[in-house]
Amino acid sequence: MKIIFISGVIFGSKLLSKILDSGYDVSAIFSYNDKKQSVYSDYYNFDNLAKKYDIKNFKIDKINDHKNIDKIQSLKPDLIL
Repeated sequence: MKIIFISGVIFGSKLLSKILDSGYDVSAIFSYNDKKQSVYSDYYNFDNLAKKYDIKNFKIDKINDHKNIDKIQSLKPDLIL
């Protein structure tokens, strides 16, 4: 099953860690770009987690931008979390 994970906050990082530790295959992460750190008090940088599991981390500003939607569609996920 091909999974794409979308988050930018601490809770999301904990959830993604559990998913990965359970052996699920996450194909890509879409997370906030670094400038969002000043906007969200619970901002989380997914770079280390993505590197640890060799997952592409797309740093985005708005998930609903057409370029992000097109990218997600091109990855053909079975599940988006």
